[in-house]
Amino acid sequence: MANRIPDSIIEEVQNRSDIVEVISEYLPLKPSGKNFKALCPFHQEKTPSFVVSPERQIFNCFGCGVGGNAFSFLMKHESLTFLEALKMLADKSGVSLPKMGGGEGRKSLRLFELNELATKFFQSRLENREGERALRYLLEGRGLSKETIHRFRLGYAPASWDSLLREAGKRGFSPSILEEAGLALRRKDAEGFYDRFRNRIIFPIFNVIGKVIGFGGRALDTVDPKYMNSPETAIYHKSNSLYGLNLAKEHILREGKVIVVEGYLDAITPAQGAIGNVVASLGTALTSGHVRLLRRYGQDVVMVYDSDKAGVEATLRGLDLLVEEGMHVKVVSLPPGRDPDEFVRREGKEAFQGKLKEAEDLFNYKLNLLSCRYNRDSVEGKAEIVKQMLPTIDKFQNAIEKKGYIKRLAEELGLRGRITSGEEWILTELQKLRRPTRRIRPGGTDGKGQTSSLTSYIEDGSVVAERDLLQIMLQEEELVGEVKKKLRASDFRDERYRPVVDVIFHLKEGGKPIRPGEVINCLQDEELAAMVSQLVARECPHSDKVKAVEDCANRIKEEAKKRKKMELTERIEEAQEQGAEDLEKNLQLEYQQLLGK
Repeated sequence: MANRIPDSIIEEVQNRSDIVEVISEYLPLKPSGKNFKALCPFHQEKTPSFVVSPERQIFNCFGCGVGGNAFSFLMKHESLTFLEALKMLADKSGVSLPKMGGGEGRKSLRLFELNELATKFFQSRLENREGERALRYLLEGRGLSKETIHRFRLGYAPASWDSLLREAGKRGFSPSILEEAGLALRRKDAEGFYDRFRNRIIFPIFNVIGKVIGFGGRALDTVDPKYMNSPETAIYHKSNSLYGLNLAKEHILREGKVIVVEGYLDAITPAQGAIGNVVASLGTALTSGHVRLLRRYGQDVVMVYDSDKAGVEATLRGLDLLVEEGMHVKVVSLPPGRDPDEFVRREGKEAFQGKLKEAEDLFNYKLNLLSCRYNRDSVEGKAEIVKQMLPTIDKFQNAIEKKGYIKRLAEELGLRGRITSGEEWILTELQKLRRPTRRIRPGGTDGKGQTSSLTSYIEDGSVVAERDLLQIMLQEEELVGEVKKKLRASDFRDERYRPVVDVIFHLKEGGKPIRPGEVINCLQDEELAAMVSQLVARECPHSDKVKAVEDCANRIKEEAKKRKKMELTERIEEAQEQGAEDLEKNLQLEYQQLLGK
């Protein structure tokens, strides 16, 4: 399939797609010298090591080693094939692609297209006679404005068993792909399919850049379940998705904090009241995926879950995850029986903002909660409170904070203990700073199982020379010709470098620019893309690159000559043992010729 898209078109899409603009839709990039930095979305970290280079049009994470160009980012972040990423960027940049056949790749783009069609279908049904009751419920029962309904793209799924199936079928979508998208179900007692969402208000769920990835449906009648959500699909993962983040992210960055609620309307109603930094966890407890997503935008979190037992338990489960990630956490306690949606509608946004200002720190929230459950005056009660408080306190990374909370807990419970000066807390923090940095062992692991793609082998002289030479060619296009005069791609011993050098030489022969992004496109290999990005991003160890080309090429030739001599010596010995005089004579001649070079 890839050969149906001319290289010139791929190059045009690449040239029109600025990697900073592409990635900034997903991550809040911050300037760092001539580059940009962010927390890596592909592994868990607390200090930004994800670097985007506008000059080189590549990204690289110095923490986990992932890297590549704009195509690579979309492929990894959105689980797309190269062709799907190409189409996404082509659509954004206004480049027309040749007609692409279906059925290839993971169908992710097809699922996005289907979800968009479904969203428009549900919106249209909310606005006609079929949706009168649903629209009246949203306007009068929930107090939403038409502007808010349009902003969140709310809709209505008709009561018919197959209205969406029929509409999608007219647009070329098969029932099986609706099933993959979680929009249709297969009949158990007969052949065929039927719509998953029927007679429900529809809440489209968006990813961070505003593409529809799933749906939530609220029943209009008394049926079970009251809320029905999309299942996990190729593009929708509940534990990594936060409702409303696409609209809230700018507000979160501006205000420096995020308010986390539980349900769709708990996020929508405050947003209508100009409280824009609210997201919902889609009715589940916070997961590590949610926390990593939030950390990209800020470290201050205010939890506002329902005050019922389930809401309290969900809040408690999320607290430890947030603390462990170094987030600053506060909790709002609403009156019994109230959720954020109802509270804002009845009491007003000013009252809700007042509650946010009164938010408790997590220590007080959890201690007060446990104090209502257990008798603080009894030995057994004190023991149970301590037992349940310590796991949360232990999640704090800062030893001074941890000791401070332990002291507060002892004081609150009236426990006697030795009064300390606090000096040992500072010494504990100092010890943490003195911990040795991780060293990469030969074989590519750092002792914790982490692999470095640039050091996953024992480096001898020729391998180092090959790496340095490849790095120079990727960073200094004008020196590629000099390398090509001295070496062939087959002269590179490292099997990872050989295909990259081959691509570079091929681009040179074709008179095409040798940019890292172009090289990555030609390779279409995730590991090689990461390796290229690392080589481009890291500082070259040679100040005089012209001399380095000469030295590295000579080193590679010398090492190759040594290996050839060893090989001939072994073959000569074998020929002698076998009594193959003619073969031995020819090998001896070849050996002498090698010595004369």
